[in-house]
Amino acid sequence: MKQPLIDLVKNTVIFECSLPCNQRKLDKSPLSTKEDNCFKVVDAGNLSKVIYNNIINYAFDIFEMLQEDEVLLTKALYSRIRYNHAAGEAAKLGYGFYGEVLLHALLHVIYKAPPLISKGHFFISGNGESKGYDSYHLVEAGGQVHLWFGEAKFRETSASCIKTALDELPNKVLTDTYFVESNFIPIFDEMSKSSNYDATLASSKLLEIKTQWIEKGKIDIEDFKANDIGVVYPIMIAFKQSSGGYDKSITNCLDYIKKNYAQLKFDKLSIERTIFFIFIPIEDVQLVKKTVIKWIESKEQLI
Repeated sequence: MKQPLIDLVKNTVIFECSLPCNQRKLDKSPLSTKEDNCFKVVDAGNLSKVIYNNIINYAFDIFEMLQEDEVLLTKALYSRIRYNHAAGEAAKLGYGFYGEVLLHALLHVIYKAPPLISKGHFFISGNGESKGYDSYHLVEAGGQVHLWFGEAKFRETSASCIKTALDELPNKVLTDTYFVESNFIPIFDEMSKSSNYDATLASSKLLEIKTQWIEKGKIDIEDFKANDIGVVYPIMIAFKQSSGGYDKSITNCLDYIKKNYAQLKFDKLSIERTIFFIFIPIEDVQLVKKTVIKWIESKEQLI
């Protein structure tokens, strides 16, 4: 990621507080195993700029970026994300890439979690929807491997974001089967196509598991347990800020989660897991998306 874009992310999406926050009298989500994080958007136009300029980084791995940015952006729009130039505005506003691209930027820049592999590899020709999590990022420290497999929602209402993020979480998404079959088998398949990924995994416990998949065609959850590999699952909720203000927006999120999802259990994923929310109230969600669409259509200069 280019330094100007890194600086733009840091100066646009600003950390506001962690939850629980005694000063604001706000608790954390009942589902979270660590502190939730709340951010403020300094400028809507710059948020659109973050999303528009990060499409390439979301869609491609660094060793694939061998052409001019304008060419890569065109390729990304046609072959790595869901975007139909001929679609109506309503359809374009409903695409999921806005949130996924923003989450990618935050994980990379703010959370220092570099991508394991770009999400763009898993684009499905025809409708552009790909299985698996919304991000694939990797952090290794102290001999432990943590895979950041997040969820991104960028919608008008916080309730809609939360509902679509959590409805399938305990019985589908955070399960052993989904973790291996819908994510790691496709990831290792894709990584096996290029030796460039060997450097990414050179000192990683994942390399042995990847090699096992390539040689034997079989991996299971026990392989991840044996290597003490855990999942970090950030859930980004980006939504239109309440008329009651910033704090009321966060309170609404917490109240909705507590009322509707406090009893969720995650006993179908048997490896270590960390769950937390990233809350981002935004003054005008539609404006941010419409600006990105306008720049895509006009081929706005990239930074």
